[in-house]
Amino acid sequence: MKIETLNEFIVLVKHKNYSHAAKELYCSQPNLSNHMAQLEKELGFRLFSRHANHLSLTVAGSEFLKGAQSILNTYEKTTKRCLTLAENIAPVRVQSTLMNSTLHKQLRDIKDIPYDFIDVDFGMTVFKAFKDGLLDIGFDNDFSKIPSLVDEARSLGLAWLPFDASPVALCFMRTHPLAKKQPLSREDLRGAVIVIQNGQHFDRWKLMLLSLLGDDLELEFVLNPVESYSSISLVDFGETVYICGRSSVAGVLAHRDDVVICTELSDLSLDAGSLLLYREDDDTVAALVKRLIPKGIGEELCYETTER
Repeated sequence: MKIETLNEFIVLVKHKNYSHAAKELYCSQPNLSNHMAQLEKELGFRLFSRHANHLSLTVAGSEFLKGAQSILNTYEKTTKRCLTLAENIAPVRVQSTLMNSTLHKQLRDIKDIPYDFIDVDFGMTVFKAFKDGLLDIGFDNDFSKIPSLVDEARSLGLAWLPFDASPVALCFMRTHPLAKKQPLSREDLRGAVIVIQNGQHFDRWKLMLLSLLGDDLELEFVLNPVESYSSISLVDFGETVYICGRSSVAGVLAHRDDVVICTELSDLSLDAGSLLLYREDDDTVAALVKRLIPKGIGEELCYETTER
């Protein structure tokens, strides 16, 4: 069954006359008559009752008319929408982290703005991904109280919204002195050596951890680079403390019985917070963000997410 045949059927219903309908359709009357005969044969029931000077719909034909009109309307709207998308709007590039959040369901319901999911390499910061033109929407830990990172984000033309809690965990070997001090307090971390496993993230993660824990604890930061999150599952942290997103811990360290995973301090929330970042000068990107997070800046959000 062709769309053209459904249109011919509707035009014939309108005129109730083969000659008049054929004239509007710019086809011959015999061709139109043959098309309707073939349609009735395909359907297995008669659409028209034929009279001397006009046609009338059968009961089945009247019901079929409703469906045919609905199909044509849907076809026209969908075609128009697809042409607009194909000609005018490039897909919005969304960091694949969103697939692990409840925003993913909202994104699936958005049909009129095209988008693609983009993976960001373990060794690349979100800012670098934006700078290299890989992302239009991304996610990061909350840097809103760190002036240097705020300035860097603004220089990239980025805007941001508070997204959700982003809990972190402290990880250290069972032989580490901190393992004997459960539960831990913030003061217990004084003088601790914090290891960061990614060189590209070293400076910014150091700033974020100082913002979270405070800059008065005389913390020392060292780099021990690895190639991937999976590699962390094999690392001996020695006398250092590894701090990362809690969900990341669940994936790579939870199975190790030689590692202590501390998810809370007695006097400080281990929540680094998270932000949704997007290109401020792109109207399509802004429209998608507004659909995802309609409440806007500064209002409480109740979404679940995992850390990058």
